[in-house]
Amino acid sequence: TVAWRDHHVAHLDNLRAALDWAFAEPGEASLAITLATAAAPLFDEMSLLPERREWVRKAMALASGETSPVSAGKLKLWSAMRSSWVRHWDSDLAGEAAALFAAAGDPLWHGRALAMQAVGNGYAGRWDEAWPLLAASEAALRPLGPTRTLSALLRYWGTMLIWKGRPRDAEPLIDEATEIA
Repeated sequence: TVAWRDHHVAHLDNLRAALDWAFAEPGEASLAITLATAAAPLFDEMSLLPERREWVRKAMALASGETSPVSAGKLKLWSAMRSSWVRHWDSDLAGEAAALFAAAGDPLWHGRALAMQAVGNGYAGRWDEAWPLLAASEAALRPLGPTRTLSALLRYWGTMLIWKGRPRDAEPLIDEATEIA
């Protein structure tokens, strides 16, 4: 909404200053990575994709064996989404992220990564790989209730069914996604 955007735009300079500080401060790699991965969805929502990519790139350069599996997974997932265009998504990197989230026991991010991996595979025409990933994503996300991530999964799944010429199968998924969102 306009109100949401206006609220967050007012704080962008503070966020950028915090990111600049965390990346410049020696010994603050963990904080820089945490801030970059927390800021990534905001940059995405505000269509600031080049800025999101740059902060994630910087955070990836700081990642090490000491980086938590969830933070490493978020870095991989945000890196996998190179742009808002599905054709630029790296389904293998999303799969690596999904494995990290599964090992860490984080169903929300695990489901999100599986959905991204599925869409990347579907766009590439690897439907036999995509459908089980969508089902696995749903299995991870359904127990969490009506989240935005579940809504996104249902939209992705519906869109992929439309790509395959199955609009009637897509309709209930897209309707449910709309109810959640």
